[in-house]
Amino acid sequence: MTKLLQWPSAILERLSFEIHPINFPNGSEGDEWKKLFKLCACQRLFLPSILHHIDSLLYVDTDVLFLRPVEELWEHFYKMNSSHIAALCPEHEDFATGWYNRFARHPFYEPLGVNSGVMLMNLTRMRTFQWETYLPSIMKEYRLNIVWGDQDIINIIFHFHPEKLYLFPCEWNFRPDHCMYSNVCKTAEKNGIAIIHGNRGVFLNNKQPAFKAIFQAMLQYNLEDDPMLHFLEPVKLYLKQTVNTNCGKFLSTVISTIHPEILEKASNR
Repeated sequence: MTKLLQWPSAILERLSFEIHPINFPNGSEGDEWKKLFKLCACQRLFLPSILHHIDSLLYVDTDVLFLRPVEELWEHFYKMNSSHIAALCPEHEDFATGWYNRFARHPFYEPLGVNSGVMLMNLTRMRTFQWETYLPSIMKEYRLNIVWGDQDIINIIFHFHPEKLYLFPCEWNFRPDHCMYSNVCKTAEKNGIAIIHGNRGVFLNNKQPAFKAIFQAMLQYNLEDDPMLHFLEPVKLYLKQTVNTNCGKFLSTVISTIHPEILEKASNR
């Protein structure tokens, strides 16, 4: 709340927010969920009952940055059919480097799994589906084989119920895996990057300097400043120093195509 209230008044007057405490099942079962992976990530599995007054929501990991307006992602809700309860993007686009198809010891959404860092959740439909009733049995059966916590559990559920999942393109969850060897996210090549996801700490470490460069530019950006001058130009400058890497080359090319009007639209929303 302290951080949010530091935002400019012009931003605050356009939003409302709720803050909820961490809430897991009571007793030993709850303790197991708390230790499964990152605390707030696993909390997401229980949002249908915690946020019982909410119809639908967009979940994002804390290491996610929007480069296009959030409304454009929300529009995918209207592309879902009546059976879909959630939307995710694939974990990989390439069989040769895919994690789930090569290493998973539990069922996963075929063929390459899904990444849970950006997720549209229709909580009303998830409640009708009785989402949370699947969790204890999955935890009991696959606990020792789970590596990526709640993401693995989500993959297991949609392995058995693939008709319940809507897939959106990788431009809405662009990660180092999409460019570290070669560009495998073709929609980002065509449409640009909408969301950049700095998973595995790449916004803060030096493993992928191009991702860190974008994060640094966003960190320094003030919400009241002109996005062209104070975000896009610095990002281009920082990325020039990373073109010796595969991700640096690709991100430099893609970022250079961002039209100022898109950034202006995103910052105003």
